[in-house]
Amino acid sequence: MTGIDFLASFLRTGRLHGIGIGSTLGEVDRAIRHRFVDVVDEAGESLRRDYGFVEFYFNPGDEWVMSGGSIELHRLASGPDLAREWARTTGVEFPRHVAWADVREELGRVPGAPELTVGDQGGFLEYRAAASNVSVIVVDDEEEERGYHAGHGDVWSVSLWAPVRTAPPRPGPVGCLTGPEGMGCGRSGHVHTMAFEHPAKKGGQGRLGPFEKLAELASNFTSSPAFSVFCVLLVAAFVVAHLAHLDTSWQHLFGDAMGAVALLLLALLKNSERRAEHAIQRKLDAIAAVLLEQGERQGETGRAHKDLAESIGIEDGD
Repeated sequence: MTGIDFLASFLRTGRLHGIGIGSTLGEVDRAIRHRFVDVVDEAGESLRRDYGFVEFYFNPGDEWVMSGGSIELHRLASGPDLAREWARTTGVEFPRHVAWADVREELGRVPGAPELTVGDQGGFLEYRAAASNVSVIVVDDEEEERGYHAGHGDVWSVSLWAPVRTAPPRPGPVGCLTGPEGMGCGRSGHVHTMAFEHPAKKGGQGRLGPFEKLAELASNFTSSPAFSVFCVLLVAAFVVAHLAHLDTSWQHLFGDAMGAVALLLLALLKNSERRAEHAIQRKLDAIAAVLLEQGERQGETGRAHKDLAESIGIEDGD
């Protein structure tokens, strides 16, 4: 079976290899015989099973019960060995890049295809099939070209989610781990938690939201001489209020003003800092991709080449 056929069936049924929401860990073991890594949080309240680019999430009980899952297709761009290994053990062959147009075309041939709703995730589009509890994240950035990462119009990930209790994992820093992890069996003390979305993913490339625009203005203003003068005057007013033994209400006013300014700046400037950091990382990823393509043309496939490929996008798992 091709990966395109597999994804179309998954979108229609919400099940893959016969398992889905509510399946036990034992049922998953019987359905998928592939190397994996189990990651259990320190409190033993959640389990993530990682098959390389396919992940399942479980809640505890008499047995571990599946509460969600994701197919992180973007990992195949920099880790083609993951697809080859999956095809060998499951019989499903995924290409290095999966075009959403191909999936949509195949889905149109499937009887009982679900209705899809579309949402803009800022640099990504989410196609959600409420009937099967499956959502597809597609790259929506014309500047993104295929290489060692998914390009414009490619499927980033496909997520299976339980209604109400479990939200689907998001791209980049919305709970998705990026970059292939080591294969093999084992357990870890990593805490599995839901992450908030990276601010750079909310506005999208060149599309800043109101908060992001405010953060940029705040960043520019706080680096200006006018803001420095304002801070000096505010601190001076606070000191004078103490030295002059003014009423405590004035002291509280100036003190609270400084605290409020500090909290606002923390939120606004951190947003600006994270987006600037993301922009730098994307440039580094692009440089790494170019070096890898040059290395492949020259026949370089050593350990350093593999490490560089795995490093692309690794910051999204922070």
